[in-house]
Amino acid sequence: MTEEKGTQELMKFLASPEAGKTWAGLGGYLTPNKNVPPDSYADPIAKQLIQQLQAAGDAARYDMSDLTPAAFGATPGDGMWEALRQFVQKPTDVEGTQEKLEAAAAEAYGK
Repeated sequence: MTEEKGTQELMKFLASPEAGKTWAGLGGYLTPNKNVPPDSYADPIAKQLIQQLQAAGDAARYDMSDLTPAAFGATPGDGMWEALRQFVQKPTDVEGTQEKLEAAAAEAYGK
């Protein structure tokens, strides 16, 4: 198995309901995987939240900012939001946008 193949297999597993059930049972996690049943969640609040998200169907949306610190991905006018907003206004500045994203991520993650 090549390294690339191994990486693909790991990613496939991490996206599986089996992995999602394990994480759900540990707490502090809501999976976007609709094949993980609410009964997999040990925490009653998480169970209620995932039931509501699953009932929302396609109306619920996830994006990269859901997995990042608020200072990087969830603060309008700052971090990723601002760098990508500026990129939409000036899409030719790929390198500048990359630099802004890296700097904002380093600050938000404390690196």
